[in-house]
Amino acid sequence: MKRIIDSNVALIKAKVSEHIRIALRDYFWKTVHDEKSVIEPVKNDISLGYLLLRRLRISLSKET
Repeated sequence: MKRIIDSNVALIKAKVSEHIRIALRDYFWKTVHDEKSVIEPVKNDISLGYLLLRRLRISLSKET
């Protein structure tokens, strides 16, 4: 237990969670929300989820 605490795993998890929250929030409000007239909800449509995951992947890339 002490090794886990000393390893900062909890801090890393918190930082990653915060990054994901901010990245998806910003993408949603700055891109998806502004283009909401183009995006129409369709039952069982996964395109919005795909876009969010793709944006998350980009935000976690080595360049970013």
